[in-house]
Formats: sequence, C-alpha cells, structure tokens
Amino acid sequence: MPNQRSTETVQRNLLKGAENGTFNITEIRLSSEATFRTDVEKWMSENAGVSAQTVRGADFYQLFQEWSKKVPKSHEKTIEEAVEEEVRVESQGHERTVEEELDDLPYSTAIEGPKGRPLLDKKAWHGIAGEILEYVSPDTEADPAGILATLLSTFSCMVGHDRIVHGPVKQRVNVWTILIGETGEGRKGTATDRALEVLHRVGDSFFKNNTTTSLSSGEGLIYSVRDGMDEEEIARREENGQKVDYGVDDKRLLVMSTEFATIMQKTHGSTLGPVMRDAWDGKTLNIHSMDAEVATDPHITIVGHVTGQEFADRQKTAEMAGGTWNRFSPIFVHRPHEIPWPEDPDDWEQRLEDFAMRLRDAAYKAGRGDDPVVWSKEAQLMYRREIYREYANTSNDNEVMKQFTTRRLPNLVRVAGTYALMDGRDVVSLEDLEAAKAFVDYSIASARFVLGEFMSGTSGRAVMKAEERDAQDKEILARALQQAGEEGLTRTFIQQKTLKYRRKKDEISGFIADLGAVVVKRGSGGRPTEFVVHPDFAPMDNA
Repeated sequence: MPNQRSTETVQRNLLKGAENGTFNITEIRLSSEATFRTDVEKWMSENAGVSAQTVRGADFYQLFQEWSKKVPKSHEKTIEEAVEEEVRVESQGHERTVEEELDDLPYSTAIEGPKGRPLLDKKAWHGIAGEILEYVSPDTEADPAGILATLLSTFSCMVGHDRIVHGPVKQRVNVWTILIGETGEGRKGTATDRALEVLHRVGDSFFKNNTTTSLSSGEGLIYSVRDGMDEEEIARREENGQKVDYGVDDKRLLVMSTEFATIMQKTHGSTLGPVMRDAWDGKTLNIHSMDAEVATDPHITIVGHVTGQEFADRQKTAEMAGGTWNRFSPIFVHRPHEIPWPEDPDDWEQRLEDFAMRLRDAAYKAGRGDDPVVWSKEAQLMYRREIYREYANTSNDNEVMKQFTTRRLPNLVRVAGTYALMDGRDVVSLEDLEAAKAFVDYSIASARFVLGEFMSGTSGRAVMKAEERDAQDKEILARALQQAGEEGLTRTFIQQKTLKYRRKKDEISGFIADLGAVVVKRGSGGRPTEFVVHPDFAPMDNA
C-alpha cells in the first residue's frame, strides 16, 4: 500500500526542485508510469536527502497523474514522440538489457481488497509502534493492522502481570488479538513475522522461554505457569529424595498460534474456555480437582490466526454464552499491495536495532514497577465528552455484535495503556487514547465485516447496523430493477422475491422514493397493476 507520508515527501521535494530549477518536468519521461518512476527515483537519489525506502513507498500513480498535467503545451508533442521512439527502437531489433526491463517493473502494486473491508485510521500509527509501521510497511505484503496487533499484544505480554491501567475501569496491560484473513491473501503469518523481526531483538530469551504455539486443555495452560510446591512439601521431598516441582517463576506466557481454529474448537465443553477467561482477567488459575495445579499472578497473552469462516463458525449462541471470543480484538487482514521482490532498506539492521533498543528499555521500565498507569486530564476529557456515550450505545447491535461492542471499553483501556508504556510513559496521553480508539474501532469494524460476510442467512445481516442493512437492501433493489429493465417489478415480487419478506410495504415505498424509481400502472379493465421501474428505464412521459 502506498504510504501517504512518503508521497507527500516526494511531492514536496519535486515542487522544491521545480521552483529552484533542479527538477525539470520536460526532462522526465512521461510515456508511462514506470518510466516516470524510474526518472524520479534517479532524480531523488541525486538531489534530495531522502532514503530510498521512503521514495519507494510513494504513490507513483498519483504523482504521475499530477505531474503529467504540469507539462507545458509545447512539450506535449515531445511526449508522444518519446513513446513513438521507444516503439521504433524496439521494432528495429534493439534488445533491452535485463536491468532496463527490471527498472521498468513497478516495485509494488496496490491491491484494492474485498469490497467493504474496514480501514485502519492513521491515528493508530502512533508512537514507536507507528514509527515501526511507517518503516516496515512499504516493503512487505503484510497488512499494517496485523503488524500493529502483533506489536501491541507481544509488548503487553513482555510487561508482565503487575501493571494496571486506572481509567474509567481498571484493566491489566494485556491485549489479546485474532488476525482474521483468508489463506494466501490475508498474509497473517507475514504480518506476525514482520513484527517479530523487531521483537526478537528486544528479548530473544523471552521467545525461547515464554512462548508456545498451541493449547490443549485448561490443565495444560495452568501447568505452563504453575506455582511450585510449598516450602514444607519441598523440604519433605528433598529429605526423602523425591521429585520436587519448584514451579514457574516467570508467569508470562505468549501463545502465538497460526492454527487457532483448532484451539477454538477445543474450548467447547472443556476446561480450556473457563481457564482462558480467567487468564484474560489475570485471576488465579485453578481447576479445583484432586492434585490440580494452581497458578497465581498469571500473565498470559494470546495471538491467534484464523480464516473468516473459522471465526464466524464459533460465534453461535451456544459458543457466545461464556464470552470467550469477545475478550479478543478481531483484526481483519488482507495484503495491501503486491511486492514480487521485496527488498530491505539499506539501513534495515540499524533501524531495527534502534527500535529494539527503545522497546527493550520501555519493557524493562514497565516490567520492574507496579505503579498504576493513569490517564492525563486531556485523555479524560476526550473520553467523557466523546467516547463514553458512543461506547455505551449498543442499541443497533444484535446479540452477536453486542458480545464485541460491550467489550470496547476494557479493550480501549488495555490498548491505551500499552501505547503509553511502549513509549516509556506511565500516563495515557490524548494521542495514546486516540490511537487506542482507532485500533478498537477497527476491531469492531473487522467483526462486523467478517461476520457479515461469513455468517449464513439473517445472522450475517444482523451484525450490521440498521443504516447498513438499509443501504444493502436498497442496493439489492436497485440491482434487481436494473435487471428487470423496462418491464419493472411488482411490489409483491419485490417484497416476496427480491427482499424475501425482510421489509414492510412502507419501507419498500421509502426505498423506491430514495432510488427515484418510477411506478407505472399497466392493465386494461379492472384494477391496473403497479410496476416499479428503474429511473434509467422509465417511460418518457414519467421521466
């Protein structure tokens, strides 16, 4: 996905060059976007102090369109001649070098993605997390939302159990996420890998000792962070030469599963679901059975990867009763662009080390203290004026979506606290809160989109807001009327066949008026039949 900041940087340098005479548009090949890009990249490398990575991230299609309009009239013929010259040279048997052909190929090509997919607000690109996204996103097919989710979740796990955010509600710094994308297109693994390239440098020992890729049962999860035997039992066993279990000192555990659908299936009717819910709350974990392990002060974070269908299949009424999945922030991911041959910038290693050093310092500072993370006055003001009423209103949501929208506030508090601690602060700033809201809002939009796409029948429509359902039905009606052409459709047909009894007669009349459709009466003798005709096919006397 082209980077807006990169585009603005390149544009600013080109305008400055045009002003001081170092950049002359008449010397740039405008026969194609590829030749324009090649010449501009060459000029930028020779005349502007901008990294090659920043230049590569610019939207050259947009720049090409804008600069093509700036060509003097006297030069337009020269452009046409340049194109003819290229064709003439090739037709004369000139063999282009491999380097020339490679230079003409675009480094990346933007992909539109599924219709109606949610978009992550740039406010979420905040602090060091935002800096990392700005740096790594132009050179990977991973969705920035997936990279960000992995960064937030993993850092929140590194922090440990003792940091609590004192906002409108008290929450531990612990962010659970599910990356949702289709196999091959979602690039879920690519997003995680890109984030881990930075995070492994923060603390490689953490990934060796505090991570797992699977969960089998509640008992198994507790065992991973279990307490040791009490002192008396240890002394007795040591005296008798028996095996001693000293337990696990570091109660941090990062579960990063690329086959999370398997884990989701295991939670139904087992001890795993209840233990996961207690783990999200930071409670002591205990199955209450003979010889069962106990885990006090656990700090377990989960990052899962699933497809849209796998996620939707678990959101049935029976599955939702325990409220396991609404503790996660669902994050839709889809590759933003194609990069056939990704290249790391020249300063890749140095920049990643710089990011890692800052995150390492922040994680150490956050993990060694237990003071609460508090909110600034500015953040409190924004929450009380704007966010509170918005998040309190779930009237347009059905029972499926309410499972997620009612969890917005605790997730907002957790994410805001994570943003603050990542930047080495114990106070949630206004910018932290805005970033957290952008992330949480994206997760809700992801849930709506995925469930609307993959839940069958009316369940999928039910996750939409009322205005979204209206817009969808209007679009369905408009399409049906266009297909019917001059013949049109009767109101009965529209109600029964087109909209499948979802709408009352007065609602259908409202849709007809909104679309500007025309009602035509037909029939000789008796009561005429009304036909609704799309405005493009309306008779002249009704137009």
